Formats: sequence, structure tokens, C-alpha cells
Amino acid sequence: MRPYPILVVLSDVKPFGGAEHSIAQLVRNLDRSLFSPRVLVPREGAIVDTIREAGIPVHVIPLTRARDIVNFPRFLSLLKEHRIRLVNAHGVRGGLYSGLARMTLPIKVVVCERNLQAWRARASLRAIDRFIARNNDFRVGVSQSIVDNMVDAGVIPRERTRAIAGGVDMKQFALNRERRERARARFGVGEGELAVVATGRLHRMKGFIDLVNAVPRIIERVPEARILVAGEGEERETLEKKIADLNVGHAIRLIGFVRDVPELLAAADLVVLPSVALENTPQEGTPMSLQEAGAAGLAVVTTRVSGNAEIIRDGFNGRVVEPQNPAQLAEAIAEVLRSPERRQMGENAISVVRQRYSLEYVLGAYTEVFLSLLEPRGSQTAPNTGSSYPAN
Repeated sequence: MRPYPILVVLSDVKPFGGAEHSIAQLVRNLDRSLFSPRVLVPREGAIVDTIREAGIPVHVIPLTRARDIVNFPRFLSLLKEHRIRLVNAHGVRGGLYSGLARMTLPIKVVVCERNLQAWRARASLRAIDRFIARNNDFRVGVSQSIVDNMVDAGVIPRERTRAIAGGVDMKQFALNRERRERARARFGVGEGELAVVATGRLHRMKGFIDLVNAVPRIIERVPEARILVAGEGEERETLEKKIADLNVGHAIRLIGFVRDVPELLAAADLVVLPSVALENTPQEGTPMSLQEAGAAGLAVVTTRVSGNAEIIRDGFNGRVVEPQNPAQLAEAIAEVLRSPERRQMGENAISVVRQRYSLEYVLGAYTEVFLSLLEPRGSQTAPNTGSSYPAN
């Protein structure tokens, strides 16, 4: 009976993670007449506080590693105590523990994958994932490439999958002249300068080293270009050294973690995300930075990695170049900065995000998936072997 008690399981609570931010936003905005959400996290964190502030109960039980099986009885007790009807697990390991619970309890399980998993190329791990998926009712991928990867690997039938991105609250990115002037002053963008913004964790998969290496070519073509890289991470020292070695500190700055991303993008003229595909490392899903750039009406230069090229259409709302190619990256950035079509690309970007990546679209898509399992109308899903919860 509505509202249905559901549990959303986060696999991590990184302080700067776009995935955690989008999951928290989804939970906070679910229709409370349909769903009564709770959240399970492996540990405390800043993002957890924002969920609690929205009046949503949060439970802390680590379920992200194999050795966390010792916590499984606590997980089962939580599901029983609150008579949970559906578990939405973000991450395959959360899907494993939720699937095990599904074997004995009357729950539905929806697993969301947020990265293209390199480990799925290994036959042994693929077999384990197929076992997990037998007790997952549905799987969501944040990009079509992730969904295709699951299906092509034989993990789950296509009819039990759907591509649903993270979701952007477009109202937060509405721009006016006053906001833009204030933002450019805050982030030190001078009159006549063109601000190129990159946001994300300072990790090798983001390819920011290629952006730094592209800077000499960018400023040769567009001397007024100023690159702002917002984020923190393990690559910071490497990037700082390369900036010093190339003597381009006047043209590119590492400005640290910026909580107010809409304010930062209000200062921007272009967004760049030079992602790379690393061996044995999860690839991008549909990066929040690209969705947020589109919501802000900004053209993007990105690389042909995983879901990046699904949201950025080359020549329509930005440019898509090959990864790990600083010369090509620099050429594309300079081209878009100089292009009279840059504003039109930004308008096109708003249209793309509104159609498939807005918070409203994502909430509607998840609601459809959840209700199709909780209120099935002759749909065929994986069989649930669990019994009913005992009567009170």
C-alpha cells in the first residue's frame, strides 16, 4: 500500500563525488505520496547530512566489501523492521547483498551501475555478476553504453534494463547578467577573458593532465583563455608540477573543491572534460559535470569515452575528440571559443539536458521502474522466491 517503504543503498559517500550528490538529490525529491524512502550508507559523510536534513532516515551499515558479509544479519533485520518493499542499490556489491536478502524476503531489487566496469571482461567475474543478477529484478545504467555492456555480457536481459542518468535540477543553473558578473569576480575572471571550466575529482580517469598539456597550444590560439579546474584528489601534486614545468600558471589554476557549481558555471564560457579510459579502472558513466554544463547553457569539449559522447553530440552541443590527445583537445577548445556558433551550442545543450537528463525526467523514469515492480501489470520480471513479511 502506498507510500511504499523503500531503501536506497549507497556504495560510497565521497565528499566530492558527483554520483553521491545525484543519488542524494534523487532521494530527496521522490514523491512522498508514492514512496517512503530510507537510505543505507557505509559510513558517515557530508552528503549524509544533506539527506538527514531533508527528514529522510539514514542507517549506517558497511556493505561494500566481501568481508562485510558479517553485517548481513543487520541488513536483514533493517529490511524486516521497516518492512521494506524495494531496495535500490547503487553499485553491484550492494546489488549482491540486496539479492541475497531477496532470496528470503519479499523485496524487489533495482541495481544502478554508474561506471563502465572493466572487470566484466573477465569470465569468472562475469559469471559471478550473472549469479547476482538472477536476484536483481531490474538494472539501471546511467548511460546506454553501461546498459549495453551488461546485456552484451549476458548478465541480464535487455527488457529488465534501462538507461537513466543522474539528473540535474535545471532551476539551479538559471543565468542572468548579475549572477554572471558576480561569479566572474568571485573566481577571478577578468574583463575580456574567456573562462574554460573543468570540474571533477582530480583522478587520472578525468584526464586533467591532458588538459594541462594542451594549455600552451590553447593560449597560442586564444591568449585570453583562462582555465579553471575545480576539484580535489590524488592527482593534484602531479598537475601542479606539470603546470610549473610548462610555465602556464597564468593561464590555468587549480581552484580546489567548489560546492556551488552553478555559481562556478555562471562564470564560464566553455566546459571541458578530457576523460580517459584506463585499464582495470571503471570508466565514466554519464558525468554530472557534462549534465550540469548543459543545464547552464554551455558548450562542452569532451572525449570519446563511455557515456560522454551520448550527451555531447559533436558539432551540436560541443565537440568530441579522441582521449589522451592534447593537441586535438587544444584545437577543439580554441575552435569553440572562437566559434560564432558557441552560443547556439549552449542553447542546444539546454535542450538535450531537459529532454533526458533533467531531475524531472530522471524522477519520472525511476518512478516508472519502481512502480512497474511494486504494482506489476502482467510484466515479466525475475521470480521472487521470498515469502511475505509476517503480519504485525
